[in-house]
Parts: sequence; C-alpha cells; structure tokens
Amino acid sequence: MEERSKSGLSKPSYTNRRVTRQKNSLTALIDWCQITVKDVDLFTVITDILKIPLSLMELQNKGKGIAGHELVAGFDNIKILKPTGKMQYNGFQILMSGSGCRNYENFLVINKETWFDFFARVCQYHVNFPRIDLAIDDHKPYLNIPELIRLTKQGLISSQLRNYSENASGELSESIPVHKGNTLYLGSSNSDFRIVFYEKGYV
Repeated sequence: MEERSKSGLSKPSYTNRRVTRQKNSLTALIDWCQITVKDVDLFTVITDILKIPLSLMELQNKGKGIAGHELVAGFDNIKILKPTGKMQYNGFQILMSGSGCRNYENFLVINKETWFDFFARVCQYHVNFPRIDLAIDDHKPYLNIPELIRLTKQGLISSQLRNYSENASGELSESIPVHKGNTLYLGSSNSDFRIVFYEKGYV
C-alpha cells in the first residue's frame, strides 16, 4: 500500500530522482535549499521555477519567516518569502528545510525531473544561493567521528579549510552522565563552505 504524508502527497520511494537515497552504505540528499530569485513575480516562482500547481499553494501574509523576510506563500515546509525592511529587493526567497526538500521531491517525481533539472532551471534566472546543505549519511560507517577529532587535534588532517571546532552532547543522570555523540566542524560558520561531521542517532 502506498504511504502518504499529511499533505496528501505520496512519500517519495527510494529513487534516483533525488541525488540518491538508495539503501547503500553511503546515501546523499539535499537537506536544506535556500535560493534568492530577483526580478520575478510570485507566480513565476511558483509555477515556472518550482513547478508547483498554484491551487496547492497557500497564499498568505502570516506565518514565520526568517530575518529580513516574511512568508507570502507556502506548501507544507516549501516556503516563499519576500524581503522586508533593509533587505528590500525586487524578488523572492525560496526556502526548503529538510522536510521541505523531501516534500519537493514529490513534485520532482511528478514532473519527471531531478534536483539537477531544478537547479539548471533556477540558474536561468537572476539568483544566488544563500545556503545549500548536502547531507551524506554514512551507514557503514566508514568514518569514526572521535577518531577524526583526535586526528584533527594532532594536525594529521589536511584541508584547505583552516578553522575547526568540536562539541559533545550528553545527558545528565543521577548516576553517570550519558554520552550522546560528538560533532566536528571544518570551516568557519561565516565561510562559503563548511563541513560538519556528527554522530546521528547515537546509542
């Protein structure tokens, strides 16, 4: 039986229409997509760029936006925002969180497209990309995060990214604190490119 999300659209199956989400030891997917599109109107963004039926979009002037932008239209976590205040420009920002990217993959499947097709179409307009996240899940795993942190501290990791930082999470208990995992950051949070290694679903 086909599984459906709360929005009524089918949940994407394992398919090569995304970057990849196959049941392999390494899987990769777009996990955040934030695009500024200038010199277009709202309906061009919805119907020509995103290729989402206008009837599915909720046109609104309420809801949570991001700094300098307010929400004007959305479908689940696929959001379109317009600039406000000092951020004024003629255009809109497309914002998809991780769940928004998964929802948008339904439309890619319906339109017989891939993420590559979408980005190629977007680049035909006056755009920039404030943030694109590519998540690579290591199911094997190939990499040991504590070992990567140790090697980094010892100067045994070679990278053009000069800054690094780390953190660890845990849970306090009445007896012994429970370790929840480590995270290693390569690159500054202000840089154009940053790599984050973290232990997901740590047990």
